[in-house]
Amino acid sequence: MKKLILILSISIAMQAQAAIPTMEGLFRNGKNKDLSGNLIIIKMMVDEVSLTDDLEKRVSYLKFYFSVAEKNRIEFLQVHYPDGEMRKDSANHLYYAHNLLWNLRKEEDDEKILFYSIMAMLGLNDSRPISSYLGKQSGDFKINKRSMNWEKVKLLKKYKDYLVVKKKNPDTEELSPLNPEEEEKKEKVKSTLAAPMYTHSENINLIRRENSFFWEVKLPTINALFSNETHFIRELKIQTVRGPLAVTFGEFNAFNGVHFLPREILIRDRTEKSYKVRILSYNIYNNPKKGLRERHKDFKKVVEKYEATLAGDVEVQKIENSFPNTFLYL
Repeated sequence: MKKLILILSISIAMQAQAAIPTMEGLFRNGKNKDLSGNLIIIKMMVDEVSLTDDLEKRVSYLKFYFSVAEKNRIEFLQVHYPDGEMRKDSANHLYYAHNLLWNLRKEEDDEKILFYSIMAMLGLNDSRPISSYLGKQSGDFKINKRSMNWEKVKLLKKYKDYLVVKKKNPDTEELSPLNPEEEEKKEKVKSTLAAPMYTHSENINLIRRENSFFWEVKLPTINALFSNETHFIRELKIQTVRGPLAVTFGEFNAFNGVHFLPREILIRDRTEKSYKVRILSYNIYNNPKKGLRERHKDFKKVVEKYEATLAGDVEVQKIENSFPNTFLYL
């Protein structure tokens, strides 16, 4: 009974501490459920927000394929289409990455890194790409590993190992690391268990705007706002050495019944041009027959046919020149 009470006490304490989010935790796309498959397909439309009624307004129709491979490697395929039908035989631009995170770490264009990091965050509940980028923008941005209470982690690991030994050998005389004999050590254990799992950052605060509460991450060069209960991101502003970037996220909706994404994302680049990203669909599949490398080969044949027509087809050239901005393409 004492052991059960102790375990429940630890669980309750950890849940209470989890109410205060970490920086990396906030950039995980809120409280979305874990992915139910390893292939994610997102369809989107991106258009430049013009201050005038521009009949030649540039629009891109994109399909993103994310595949979660071994050791959480993110395999990625991007396909561009000339219209909203997004037929396979009309694909006219292609990009493939065996390891998206590795490619983003080598990239130098801030808009590109931010755009793809945001889509990975939203589509995969994965904070690694954007945490890596924000960590470069500010030394005060802390990933979970840097803010973790390692003394507590080690103690709980010892207790877990003890339970494994106890299960195999119920008659073992080994003492629980959570219940040492010496009073001084007991007090030390109590103190360690009572301490938070993560060191609270002074840069994360609960603020009020009008009638709503938000979690705010405020650093010298980064400012981000998240919904209080869901932790969905609402705003992100970054002051880079080359100029400011700003992203505003619309209302989050359930696309497949359980996974939430914003219907619209507004991105303002360093030249103060704005682009609206509209999420059209989001689907998850498990262990598909075709991997991304094979899909890439199929699409490549289509794109090569398209490229062969560029030289003599003026209309096709117009489509080629309508790609909104380089940040859409790695």
